[in-house]
Amino acid sequence: MYNFKTVDGIQIQILEHIAVQKAKFGKNLKVHIGTDASSREGFLHYYLVVAFRYGSNGAHFVYHKEKIPVFKHGNGKPDVFNKLWKEAELTINFCEYIVENEILSREQVTIEMDYNGIRETLSTKLIPATSGWAIGLGYKVITKNEHHNLQIAVKAANFLSQ
Repeated sequence: MYNFKTVDGIQIQILEHIAVQKAKFGKNLKVHIGTDASSREGFLHYYLVVAFRYGSNGAHFVYHKEKIPVFKHGNGKPDVFNKLWKEAELTINFCEYIVENEILSREQVTIEMDYNGIRETLSTKLIPATSGWAIGLGYKVITKNEHHNLQIAVKAANFLSQ
């Protein structure tokens, strides 16, 4: 279902990897999950990132990549709204997957959304719906405008998508 890799390209079993990190670092471990996408050659490349932060002693991340055709309107223009919605959908669905497998609780996960609420953009309109969805499920959510300096996963996803 999910094919996660390290930055070095080594494939990992994500549930096992999270469990090992949790056992090793305990309460000092913070888990941030987020997704970013880029469009290239008619496809959207989504990078779902799980970032592990160890108190103030560093971090590392692993990622899953999905490639799907670009969403387009009838006029042929890309559908940015659906691209952005899919980022939230991939993130929340993965978070639910790890909770359902009893690896982490919802309270142990921070969802990062790469949506801007500082200035008016298309993503601004998505913040109430996607954040409300995640918060309603019991997750902590951070967006660019609230805690940009605390975002780890979406910054890594953005790096990968470039």
